[in-house]
Amino acid sequence: MNTVIAIKPSGKPYKFYAPSTWNEVNEKQLVTWAAITLKRLSFGDAARLAMIVFYRMPVKLFFSVPEAQKVQLAPTLRFLFGHNTLTQWVIPRIRRRFRWYYGPEHRLQNITIGEYSRTELYYQAYVKRNDEKALDMLIATLYRPLRKGTAERDIREELSDISIRKRAKRMSTLSKRYRHAILLNYEGCRNFIRVNFLDKLPSEGGTKPDEIFDYNKVILAVAGANGKFGTKSETERAFLYDFLQHLVTNAEEIAKLKTN
Repeated sequence: MNTVIAIKPSGKPYKFYAPSTWNEVNEKQLVTWAAITLKRLSFGDAARLAMIVFYRMPVKLFFSVPEAQKVQLAPTLRFLFGHNTLTQWVIPRIRRRFRWYYGPEHRLQNITIGEYSRTELYYQAYVKRNDEKALDMLIATLYRPLRKGTAERDIREELSDISIRKRAKRMSTLSKRYRHAILLNYEGCRNFIRVNFLDKLPSEGGTKPDEIFDYNKVILAVAGANGKFGTKSETERAFLYDFLQHLVTNAEEIAKLKTN
């Protein structure tokens, strides 16, 4: 956690604290940062706003801080302008029309490969084609009502196409800053998954800039009567990290065979 001491004109020192990494950011800070990024500000203006927001410093006091100290402060928040490594799920639930909807666990560790294949389709459609409805679908997939009965690893109800479409209409009424904050949270977890799993798999050529990669092809390749997870529907229910680790282990075993 970063610390700054600001001196008031009266001479009384005040201490202010700000996160030093993505995983120290709280919900309010993430939503506010999302709002800042949506403004498409210059780096300097965005950095100044970030200092005020993340250090929670009164605007009047901020402008009384010497410029030299502001220059020293800016690098303490450089993580915001770099690679998104946010893996803590900081928006645990959202409320729409008097009902609570619950998000996934940190690092998306309780979602299935079937759910991830959906969220990836929606994420790519939004990022590559600026499809706002795809973002609604992404949020509606991640946030679901509580499961009825006993919950083992996931407190959220099962996925269904009908329920996702219904929720998507409700999620479209979320503010832009909240929608973008959820997107940032998902991106951080997605980056973690890429670094720890996908980058360890052999490359078979990338997709075109506007092309959307479909994980259903991977699920079909793994599924089968003799597959580790069973049929396609059974494989879709495999937890994401179990599925990805299986892919990595298989790739490593094949690589060893090729070198022998």
